[in-house]
Amino acid sequence: MALDKVTTNIINDDAVTGAKIENNPTVAGNLTVAGTSTLTGNTTVTGDIIPSTPLSHRNIIINGAMQISQRGTTTAPTPKGANDDGYYSVDRYRLKCGGTTPSRFNLIQESITDLAGFSKAMKVDCTTASASPGADDYVILAQRIEGFNLQQMEKGFSSAKPVTLSFWVKGTASRTYVVELRDTSSTARSASQQFTVTGSWVKHTYTFPGDTGGDKIPNDNTFGLEVNFWLHAGANFTGGTYTAKTWANHADTHTAVGISGSGAGAMQTTSDEFLFTGVQLELGSSATPFEHRSYGDELVRCQRYYEQILTGSDQGLGIGVEFNSGTALYVPTYFTTAKRTDQWSLKESGTSTYLRSRRNNNIGAYLVGYQNRSPSMGTLIINSSSDMGVDGGASWVESNSSDANVAIEAEL
Repeated sequence: MALDKVTTNIINDDAVTGAKIENNPTVAGNLTVAGTSTLTGNTTVTGDIIPSTPLSHRNIIINGAMQISQRGTTTAPTPKGANDDGYYSVDRYRLKCGGTTPSRFNLIQESITDLAGFSKAMKVDCTTASASPGADDYVILAQRIEGFNLQQMEKGFSSAKPVTLSFWVKGTASRTYVVELRDTSSTARSASQQFTVTGSWVKHTYTFPGDTGGDKIPNDNTFGLEVNFWLHAGANFTGGTYTAKTWANHADTHTAVGISGSGAGAMQTTSDEFLFTGVQLELGSSATPFEHRSYGDELVRCQRYYEQILTGSDQGLGIGVEFNSGTALYVPTYFTTAKRTDQWSLKESGTSTYLRSRRNNNIGAYLVGYQNRSPSMGTLIINSSSDMGVDGGASWVESNSSDANVAIEAEL
């Protein structure tokens, strides 16, 4: 009997081997493969390949390989803790810390040689332990993501897409921690997942389902979602019920359930260290290999939120126009990368006269503020107790001390 169609009912599983298929076979029409396919050798495709997830720009996380650390490589010798909240070491990772019985720790950009493909990690090094955390204690490392970069999730729609989070971790002791995704809508939604750390590098991969509940993430430059690594938490955050990777209206008590040592986590002893790198958040239900970006590409992404304008001695700030009887300067300053917002802030430090004007005998000067802010530039105002010249004159301004530091910050 002649067959005009070969179906799966006729061919047993694994019955067709390579020996049964001619060389260079041709498939006319559409070919759908269910499951995982492995192609050995060269493959030529005539027509378009249409992936279900992006081939590039997959990683929503910025600086996932911990390569960029514009603020410095360590917070030592001044450990963080208490109610510190802000950016201190590796770019784009915010420390959130609070409570009545806080621990102390340093944040370090660590050079590593024992994990193929990665040369940097972020390390949390406990210097003052808190083995019995207070109810309101917490230590979190977070990356905040702006709404422009999250629209592919379709969060809040009936078509909401899953996302997969992957990362590498290592510690000095076996511990359990929690990673959380949380949005910033008026009805805040969150989902948590416990993960373990040992003395060797371990890769964790977790897929969070699409969230059809809550509000939609605005398509703008505001804070839309954060990835929180909970390293230490008191009863206010650990006393509830743990449900893995399940979106729900946020409640603090369910957020960090299961952290080792009744919540002490990475702060149990002064020997505790926590390291992580290779953080990737991507659309879809599968983790792809880590998306390594060039150093320059990653730096530009970080500079949207923070840009070092000047650091160290003998570094030029720019040419200014003198006013106020020559005791002040307007210095137009253009940024390498446009900032997230025109409401950036000026971060500066150094000795009392860490700048100098080169027009009139290297007179010491200092920053006092700015005006005319835009995402791409600002006019900095420089003052001096001495006469730097005459109104309307021009003067070159540069750093005058090794501890001079000027930066522009537009973080979330």
